[in-house]
Amino acid sequence: MRSRSWPGDQSAPLVEFAITFFAVWLIFSGVYAFGYAFYVYNRLETAVANAALLGAGYDYDSSNPSTYTTAVRNMALYGDITAGTTPVVPGLTAANIQVSVGTDAKSVPRDVQVSISNYQISAVFQKFTLVNKPRAVAQFTGRWLCSGC
Repeated sequence: MRSRSWPGDQSAPLVEFAITFFAVWLIFSGVYAFGYAFYVYNRLETAVANAALLGAGYDYDSSNPSTYTTAVRNMALYGDITAGTTPVVPGLTAANIQVSVGTDAKSVPRDVQVSISNYQISAVFQKFTLVNKPRAVAQFTGRWLCSGC
């Protein structure tokens, strides 16, 4: 027995494909956006932790603290104490990295804190702005120098 085909029957699979493809595309785009944002945040977290660990053992000269903060900032920005050309994540600048050294009354360092601020993670559908996140604090165990004292 032959089945009858109606004129509108050939378009039904095309409509089903279009609806299914759109739904699957949205799901995969969402997974990609979440995965990419997680990847960038993880890279930033690792860079900040490495910079704080470097700062914990790096020599601190209280008469020239900018040398210390520049080395720690470069570690968070480029993964090395010297200035590089490619940051650890796209769009990260030195202005996004805050380095603060906690000192006692005699300007002897106690700890170093490294954090990221005003950095946007650009996902597919949304941008996330980081404010003081990620952040790492390490107790200072390096040498304290006072060349100008």
